[in-house]
Amino acid sequence: MGSGGGGSSTTVQKSEPWDEQKPYLEYGFDEAKGIYGSGPAEYYPGQTYVDMSDPTLAGLQGQTALASQGTPSVTGSASDYAENTLSGNSDNPWAAFLGSGGTGMSETASGAYLNSNPYLDATYDAAARNVKDDFNTSVMPGIAAQFGMSGGAGSDLHKELATRAGGELTDSLSALAANIDGGNYQAERGYQEAASSGLANLGQGLY
Repeated sequence: MGSGGGGSSTTVQKSEPWDEQKPYLEYGFDEAKGIYGSGPAEYYPGQTYVDMSDPTLAGLQGQTALASQGTPSVTGSASDYAENTLSGNSDNPWAAFLGSGGTGMSETASGAYLNSNPYLDATYDAAARNVKDDFNTSVMPGIAAQFGMSGGAGSDLHKELATRAGGELTDSLSALAANIDGGNYQAERGYQEAASSGLANLGQGLY
């Protein structure tokens, strides 16, 4: 039995979308390409949260005002009560034990000691004396010696430098007075504010 000659065959398989689907896929790829080429998307510029309701906002504002200012009627009443207690005009049983300390606090809070430091003049005189001594024993003799050695004593330039030195002395003394007086005033204002706050706190405690 003879064998017949046989041929070879090649089978090609394709995997591709069906024809009706191709237009949609091509459109989708084109759109994706356009989006990719346009760069990153911008952040949404509008508001991304819901506004608080009016009652909530009013409540927060009220809490903020209470925390920063307190209750004016209560604070005022407490301060008045404290001052009356400290001055003895109260039926509070502890008023008698506060004595002169309470009076001093009330006077400080009222500003009775502003610009009334009896030692300011003495403090200024002591400090100014040192500045004047330095001027008389160092500055002016130095200027005189400088021009005396060069034969220019009594010249216009000598007089001008002496006058300028005198003006600088005046400026230094003025600045010294301002620093002493200003520092004392600022310190006393701090005591005044502390006394006022202390009166209010004491009044609230007694009240």
